[in-house]
Amino acid sequence: MLARTAPDAIALLAAGGVTHLSLDHDLGGDAVAGTGYDVAAWIEEAVALRGFAPPEITIHSANVVGRQRMAAAVASIERLVAAGPRGQEKRGSSHPPDGEHHEPQKVSVQGLEEALAAVPAEDHGLIRAGVERAFADFDPENPPGEPVRAVEPGTRACPICGGTLVEFTSFRARGELVRILDCSKCEATFAEPGGSTQ
Repeated sequence: MLARTAPDAIALLAAGGVTHLSLDHDLGGDAVAGTGYDVAAWIEEAVALRGFAPPEITIHSANVVGRQRMAAAVASIERLVAAGPRGQEKRGSSHPPDGEHHEPQKVSVQGLEEALAAVPAEDHGLIRAGVERAFADFDPENPPGEPVRAVEPGTRACPICGGTLVEFTSFRARGELVRILDCSKCEATFAEPGGSTQ
């Protein structure tokens, strides 16, 4: 099927049955037609908020900037799909190894409102949902996806490569401040539990 506008493509996706999507950015040059990025953003939001199963996506746009925006959205979609549905265990087990059932901890991400101030208002809901989803079941002792290694408070040199650890975000989990640090050199991720709030 060929959809010539973003609303038409979104309607087809919402109806179900689309297995492959080839996105062009420039769909007609007016607000009614929209862009391929509008379609990618819809898919990203649908995956994050409603568990939508996205089709295979390719990009065939000659618009360099539009192609980059769509590629970033597709990468985000792939990360969301890899993370799995919200509330499910990410490592193939429905229960912790000790057999006890642990309820997900409510976390509050510090600095989110300040970060959102630099983002267009129409993107706030999607970003909040993505952040909430990313940290909903976060446990520094058993993180899903990318390995997160614990470091001692105050550590700012990567134990793997010696690069500089930069704070990515911080949040409270189980009443304790946890900082998430990324290495500027090897891009490894670390959790610094019990850091100060300053």
